[in-house]
This record gives sequence, structure tokens and C-alpha cells, in this order.
Amino acid sequence: MFRLVFVVAVAAAAPSFLEDTTEVALAKAEFQAAFDAALAGEHAALAPVNDDVQAEQIPDQFLDDAADVAAAKAEFLAAFESAAAGGLSELQAPAPVHEIPVVAPAPAAVPAPVYAGNVLPYYPYNHVLPSYVGGYGYPYHGYGYNGLPVFGK
Repeated sequence: MFRLVFVVAVAAAAPSFLEDTTEVALAKAEFQAAFDAALAGEHAALAPVNDDVQAEQIPDQFLDDAADVAAAKAEFLAAFESAAAGGLSELQAPAPVHEIPVVAPAPAAVPAPVYAGNVLPYYPYNHVLPSYVGGYGYPYHGYGYNGLPVFGK
């Protein structure tokens, strides 16, 4: 029941607003006038205008060159004009002459070694009967790549 009474009391008081104070009413009127002026495009007149008057530019004033600086400038200018006129090549040392030495003739060709593993006078093993499979288990005991000599070197 208490809830019902509270809800009815709040609902009855909700639509009634407080009256604006004098300061609030003046602020609302001032804001509305500024808003209407902005809608009409009169807000551009409110922009600040830069009417500052600046002084004239100060003329350039340079110090005179010291004696050593003036001499260095004159020396550089003379060297620059000489180089621009093509005098730079006179200051350079001539390029060295490169001589290519004559290559010694190639030595005579060495003949390729002759494999003589199966020739009887050089290989005294049996070439007719099956060879013994022993040692490392390779039946190729009569060939040069199995540790036997290659003649002709």
C-alpha cells in the first residue's frame, strides 16, 4: 500500500517544474539571441580582426671581413674561376701508364694416366678363376679403384 501511495505522489509532482530564476532567464534569452544570430549568418562579424601594424623590415647589415678571411675568399675565387675555365687538369698529376705483363707460356700438356689394372705383366693375380671374396667382402680385388696401382704417371 505504501508503494502505491508513493508512486501516486511522485506522479502528481512530476509535471510541475520550478520557475527559472532571474539569472537563468537572462542567460536563456542571451543564448537564444546568439543562436538566432548564428542561424542568420551574423556570427562571421564576431570574428576578431588583425589590425596590427608591423614595423618595416630591418635592413641587412654585415660586418666587414677580417684580413685573413678576405685573403682566403680571394684565393678561393681565383681557384674556382681557374677550375671553371678548365685549369683543373693542370693541377693534377698525369695518370700512370698501366702495362700488362706478358704471360709465360703454358707448360706442355701432361698425358693422362693409363690404367693398367688388367694387364698381366703389371697385375700378377688370377684373371681366369673366380677371385677370393675376403678382407672387406669386395670381389673386385683386381681393379685400380680398390687400392691397386694406376700406372702411367
